[in-house]
Amino acid sequence: MRNCVLFDAGHKKVPRPHQFFGLKAAQERIAKREGGVIWHTQDSGKSILMVLIAKWLLEHDPEARILVVTDRDELDKQIEGVMKNAGVIGADSPSPRITSRAEFVQKLGAATPRLLCALVHKFDPVDLNGPPPPLQGRFYVFVDECHRTQGGDMNRQIQYVERESHYLWGRRYLLTVREADEKPLVTLSHRRITLTVRTGSSLEKRAAVIHAWHKDLLEYVVVHEMLHLIAPSHSEHFLALMSKGSSD
Repeated sequence: MRNCVLFDAGHKKVPRPHQFFGLKAAQERIAKREGGVIWHTQDSGKSILMVLIAKWLLEHDPEARILVVTDRDELDKQIEGVMKNAGVIGADSPSPRITSRAEFVQKLGAATPRLLCALVHKFDPVDLNGPPPPLQGRFYVFVDECHRTQGGDMNRQIQYVERESHYLWGRRYLLTVREADEKPLVTLSHRRITLTVRTGSSLEKRAAVIHAWHKDLLEYVVVHEMLHLIAPSHSEHFLALMSKGSSD
């Protein structure tokens, strides 16, 4: 239980089983310099898990700095309160919340504070033009409520470009964009998603091809699992039902 006990506003807390295993999985990924996704249901304690990981990083990596990214102001305030209550930052310390993009760039290049909180709106594809801003320390980025970037205005920040990260079934895949005079297609192999589009295709067209592929995947999984109610094993009967019930 080392690194798993904290005090939240004076109350001693230890992680529940899913939080404990989430912490251990995060530690293993960090040791390999890999990222990952931890899925949570509502009120399952994701804030406490973020605190546990943040405290462990700040205590064991002298160069560690934490950037927590979320999508709305009230959640940003909540995360600041949780971090203060658990002692990740002092009760009298300045707020870690970023109020402007200029402040964000300035604090990335400063040695302190070690904890930063920013809304996803502080990021824009335009920022990818030119040299990156200077960084101090080793940044670990926690993205809260990241599923909200999969639709609406935030989704338009996704560019569908070479080596962009996409997440499928909780795993990270790198995108390869292949331009050819062929029918648009998406294929999945190992840890790579290959998007084939016609030369000069627009962002909207690339997005439409990816979204259609996601829809087909979801349909396949639903049909597959529902048919197991009729045919428990992958028998010839099951395969015949799949051929009849699935478009592909």
